[in-house]
Amino acid sequence: MIKNKIYYITYQDFPANTANSSQTIATCKYLNRNDYYTTLFFPLRSSNSSDNQEEIKNFYEIKDDYFSIKGIEHKTNFKERKILKRLGYIFGHAYWSLQACKYVLKNYDKPQYFFTRSDWVFYFLSKKKFNVVYECHQITQLRKLLLRKAIKSKHSKIIFLNEFLLKDSKIRHKYKRQYIIQNNGYDSDFFYNKNTKKSKNVIFAGNLIRLGQSRDIDFIIDAFNDNRLKDFRLKIIGGNEAISSSFQSKYSNYKNVQFINHQSKEVLSTYLNESDIALLLNAKNRHSMFYTDPLKFYEYTACGLKIVGANFPSHQKLLKYKNLYLFEYGNKDSFIEVILKTSISEFTNEGNLPLIDINKRVKNIINFIK
Repeated sequence: MIKNKIYYITYQDFPANTANSSQTIATCKYLNRNDYYTTLFFPLRSSNSSDNQEEIKNFYEIKDDYFSIKGIEHKTNFKERKILKRLGYIFGHAYWSLQACKYVLKNYDKPQYFFTRSDWVFYFLSKKKFNVVYECHQITQLRKLLLRKAIKSKHSKIIFLNEFLLKDSKIRHKYKRQYIIQNNGYDSDFFYNKNTKKSKNVIFAGNLIRLGQSRDIDFIIDAFNDNRLKDFRLKIIGGNEAISSSFQSKYSNYKNVQFINHQSKEVLSTYLNESDIALLLNAKNRHSMFYTDPLKFYEYTACGLKIVGANFPSHQKLLKYKNLYLFEYGNKDSFIEVILKTSISEFTNEGNLPLIDINKRVKNIINFIK
């Protein structure tokens, strides 16, 4: 079968130990499996950036799948700007997006679709009337402006992760055929229930810092020092070896808390399946409270874990899947009580909405953009 072409142009860094980079790679992988030959374009914007095919495949544990990868030069380095860093980032993003679009259009055959997580790429390609799909994970004032201008092209479409993103985008209802709400999913290559759970084992998997803010790890650790949780064991998996070692040293007297540096998805899946409860941790900001649709939630659930998270509106939207228990943010007693309640609850699929994997998610997106 002849595959359609999709060019995925994104202002992200690869390789990187982030959920958003993993989600992009997984999307490319499953687009390719569904007969949409995909090329991923991204900026070589840091010393760690690489478009070496084997390095990317090894980092993201891609085995038999193939999709093209092309890094494009980034001529401004916002990370080195000490003054007006935010404006530097916006300028760098806009300038690279414009140059990247020009580069791709000049050097590559026209694809059936463009795909992006960059609002600027979406805007520039929409102005040219190309078939372009933008996946929206965050809303800012500038982004709202760009989206409202770009959506005027009948060839432009938007994927929102949840209802809050759609509402705050202020996209008018008359464009309803040009947008969908599509939640995240899990990669079934790695995450599934092995039924090897151990009671009172609690796990958090993810970076210890998100969007420049702490995930309130200290609050959680303090709770596990409470006598009520003395029989529970907490594993925190994420960050590089230096960060994990630093936390382990800081809390060396906490015998029921263990820090482990970043692990491959295959190894992480084993850790998840040896646990009983998983944590969703985020700082209290607008993104965490409203816009996030955490990839970890779907990975945790696929592995058969009961999940404890802060009582944020974004997490409340996930209650439809069951097995999620919410505590009041910053309230130690509330957190401990919810952990104790969750530990004696049973994981259930009864009355549960079906949890989609990334393959199903990509099929939904293909049906939307066709």
